[in-house]
Amino acid sequence: MTEIPGTARGYTRVSTDEQRRSGLGLEVQEDQIKRFFDYKLGPAGYRWGGVFRDEAVSGYKLPFLRRPAGSSLQAELRVGDCIIFSKLDRGFRNVRDCEKMIQMWDSMEIGVYFLDLDVDTRSPIGRLLLRLLAAVAEWEYEKIRERNRDVAKWRKGHNLPIGKPQPRIGFRYEGVPGKKKLVPAGNDREVIERIIEWHIAGSRFEDTAVHLQRLNLKTFDGREWTLRRVQKAFYRELSHLIKDGVVVKVGKGFRGRLILKWETAKLPSDRLARIMELYSANGRQINDIAEEAMRQVNEMHNAHNAVEA
Repeated sequence: MTEIPGTARGYTRVSTDEQRRSGLGLEVQEDQIKRFFDYKLGPAGYRWGGVFRDEAVSGYKLPFLRRPAGSSLQAELRVGDCIIFSKLDRGFRNVRDCEKMIQMWDSMEIGVYFLDLDVDTRSPIGRLLLRLLAAVAEWEYEKIRERNRDVAKWRKGHNLPIGKPQPRIGFRYEGVPGKKKLVPAGNDREVIERIIEWHIAGSRFEDTAVHLQRLNLKTFDGREWTLRRVQKAFYRELSHLIKDGVVVKVGKGFRGRLILKWETAKLPSDRLARIMELYSANGRQINDIAEEAMRQVNEMHNAHNAVEA
């Protein structure tokens, strides 16, 4: 191993979007890594190269070099550098991937620290222990998957929903586990309501997507309202409206198009006022559209046709 101190970099990872949004898992890992650097590596002459984050990335499904932050970290490594992981399973859930990367880093004279282990990866016994511990991490992940499959099978057999409930579009969960609450997220709430209203008024999903892009409206996380995203948002929100009893299915019309009916008594007053501007105040079928909704839809159709021409 080279005696010349290089740059120390940290690596953190969380597996789910929920963990990513909370930030707690990443912050704890980064705090442990930085304290270790300040205590041991900084005084030894190493420079601080920052922390590389992989957010909502599976350590089992994606090998280290195929992860966004993993590949970026690897590209910056030089002889004499070192990598700090808060825990082995934050870096690896797969024995083969772990062994491959440790061998690669050893050949590059890269030091590797797992803060939950007391293992020297540069020695034969250290690499053996690391391989055994990585096997335990992989086995643990497989057992978790097996339990999840059993639970999903049981819930399906009892006609219960499978998986974690997703918040309504335009909201996100905020807070610590067990005490989370829904809070508004950007302008998604207003956009999804317009998507619902425009589509029921006769707008095609394609026209709605083009219109939102021309208005330069983005989702809460900064992405474009693509055709697929508009469709997904529409049906996801519609399922909530039906579940809440705000909208009921009446039947199917031309080409299988749903005919729906507003249950106006259950609508919040501010939303009811907006709906009354666009639709019948008496809860008629939504296909009976007010002039304003039709005008907006016609404008989108004309703009779309002009682009195609």
